[in-house]
Amino acid sequence: MSMRYVTSVERIGIEKGRLLGLEKGLEQGLEQGRRHEAYELTTRLLRHRFGLLPADLSTRIEALPLAEVEALSEALLDLTQLDEVSAWLDRH
Repeated sequence: MSMRYVTSVERIGIEKGRLLGLEKGLEQGLEQGRRHEAYELTTRLLRHRFGLLPADLSTRIEALPLAEVEALSEALLDLTQLDEVSAWLDRH
């Protein structure tokens, strides 16, 4: 079995692809980290205001994309009952 010769152009392409993959992975990791932090803060605020959260509500919030978690955290300024949180989630 012989190894295939890799030209310098191919090597450059492989390295660019590797770096692009690393960059994309880093961006995804940072996005997941921001989403997790937003989720943690929002659920902490909800627990502070309403007490223990029902598991289904926590699950629904955890499934939200980052922008929606951030919007919910802002909406908490106006929500006064836990039922309103569920209604907000139903609308978004």
